[in-house]
Formats: sequence, structure tokens, C-alpha cells
Amino acid sequence: MVIARRDAQIAAMAMQLADCMDTFKRQARELAKLQHLHLRDSSNSSMPPSKDDAPGKVPPGKERRAKPGGRGKGKQKGVPGSAGRQAHVPQQRFPGR
Repeated sequence: MVIARRDAQIAAMAMQLADCMDTFKRQARELAKLQHLHLRDSSNSSMPPSKDDAPGKVPPGKERRAKPGGRGKGKQKGVPGSAGRQAHVPQQRFPGR
């Protein structure tokens, strides 16, 4: 009775170990892939230098946006624009030609 219970425990533990080993192998492959991608930079790949991350470089922060409902950009609504008007008749630019 005791031996049968131990055999069942050993079999269950062997299955758990096999599952853990499969997970470990999968994660090791994923880690190797990520390390390969991390080590690539413009000196050893076709990426431009602007895509390189400098060691210790802090990523850019999020841009601060105006509060919703605050004052909008640009001129007030209903005010005529200040752009110049187009001429009705085009002028002759090169009369000698």
C-alpha cells in the first residue's frame, strides 16, 4: 500500500519535472532570442544609428498635453483670417520670353 502510493507520487513528480523541463527549454530559447535582439545595434546590423539605445539612456517621457476644456490653440472662431488673397489675374513674370 505504502509502496504503491510512493510509486504514484514518483510518477506524478516525474510528469511535473518533464513539464518544468519543457517550460525551461522554451524560456531558454526565448531568452536567447531576446538577448540576440538586445545585442544588435548599428555597428553589427543594418539598423540606422538613430535606432541605437545608448546604455543608461532614459526613454523620453510622455508629452504633456493641455487640460481638456482649456483654452484652445489658434485664432478665435468667427474672426477673419490674416492670409493674403490670391490675385484674380496672374502677373506676367518673364515678359522677355
